[in-house]
Amino acid sequence: MPTLLELLLTMLSPTPPACCADGDAPAPPAVLSFATYSDSLATFYGSRDVTAMKRLYQDAATVEQRLLARYRLFPITQDGTYLDDLPAPYVLLVDGQALLYKPSIFGGDVNAALVRFRHLRRVLPQHPHTGIPRVEADVWAWYAMHKLGHDAADGLREQLLAEQPPVLFRQFLTDPP
Repeated sequence: MPTLLELLLTMLSPTPPACCADGDAPAPPAVLSFATYSDSLATFYGSRDVTAMKRLYQDAATVEQRLLARYRLFPITQDGTYLDDLPAPYVLLVDGQALLYKPSIFGGDVNAALVRFRHLRRVLPQHPHTGIPRVEADVWAWYAMHKLGHDAADGLREQLLAEQPPVLFRQFLTDPP
């Protein structure tokens, strides 16, 4: 029986999902010269540059980078193959986001979303290979608390801002959707 690592490595083989197999993304590396892989991905995600994000996905050198690129590509492309066989932390994150944004008549539940994000915060230390930064779990938990009107939401927001998070998260904290 294959180990979890072997399954992940097989799943994240160099063969890209169908969306990228036709060669629609140019070959040059997409990492910005002044930034790390995750910074470049966050920048391209913020500007909705799918072509650059697909290049990053194809050029990913580690499992962590491939997972992070898949997670960022899904909401922009809506290509479900990016979600196939994701590790538990990504499932918690995507499920929490879906519960948060979906209308309650269709199964949305902000309280349930907050439970997912808090669970994500607890399991992230056991899954460092996922590439999901702690601040991301914290920001999503804050946003659910904010939407619910929790008294502790403002304090958590100030604490997160004091940690000087990356631009994408700082922007979300200062100007939530």
